[in-house]
Amino acid sequence: MALSMAKTRRKKVTIVHKANVLTVSDGLFKNVAREVAARDYPDVTINDMYIDSAVMDLVRRPPGLRRNSHDKPIRRHTE
Repeated sequence: MALSMAKTRRKKVTIVHKANVLTVSDGLFKNVAREVAARDYPDVTINDMYIDSAVMDLVRRPPGLRRNSHDKPIRRHTE
C-alpha cells in the first residue's frame, strides 16, 4: 500500500524495522519490501531506518515543524 501511494506522491518510502535485533523476522520484512519495490515499483526510492532512529527523529523534529526541499515550513491543511 505504501508503495502504491508513493507512486502518486513523493516517490519515496522508508522501511522502518528492528533488523539489528530481530534479525529473522524484520530482516525478512526488509528484504521482501526491497524485492517488491525493485520488481513492481522501480520508480520509487526505498530507504530503511531502524525504529529507534525513526522515533528519535520524530521526537527531535515533529512532522509539523519539518521543512521541505524548498526550505519552507510544511503547513498542514485544516478544514
